[in-house]
Amino acid sequence: MTTLHPHPAIAAFIADVTAIEAEGIDRSTLARIGARLARLAGETALFSFENFPLATDPAVETAVHTVHVGDGGRLPLQVLSARHVPGAPRRAAHLPHQHPTWAAAACVRGATHDTLWLRTGDGDRLAAQPEVRLTPGTAFTMMMHDIHSVRGDAGGPAMHLLMYGRVFERAIVFDPDTWRAYEHRVPAIAA
Repeated sequence: MTTLHPHPAIAAFIADVTAIEAEGIDRSTLARIGARLARLAGETALFSFENFPLATDPAVETAVHTVHVGDGGRLPLQVLSARHVPGAPRRAAHLPHQHPTWAAAACVRGATHDTLWLRTGDGDRLAAQPEVRLTPGTAFTMMMHDIHSVRGDAGGPAMHLLMYGRVFERAIVFDPDTWRAYEHRVPAIAA
């Protein structure tokens, strides 16, 4: 196990999530993980832009900082520091995509807009569900293979905590013009 930013609140969070996950992941247990992640995100003194800075290049929207990775790549916890960059090229996160594991996001500060997508017809199209605005005190959870997209908020910098069931190297991204799916390599999670 590697905890890159050790703190008793982080250790307690990891212990709680480990116990919840041991019950089996379904929408109910995942909601509990999301609520617990939102509680950790409320510890704003732990998560500052000084400790988890924005990308140094002002044209880059996000910087991802790994806080914890469990044995065997289990339960990676990351801090995502982000800013809205007008005119920046679309990233895979902006497009509908799915992770090969469950995920939870909670807001420390700022906001994002998250959308779940459902397959329609023969599964060859996607329909957006109502958008959720993720703000401090809220969490957004996704089961393995749920399809979602994220859009930044122009209201200033944002910081979110991200928790996954396991480390992964690829996500499936859907082209919004053709709905064709393709693999996208994601940045490696440092351990």
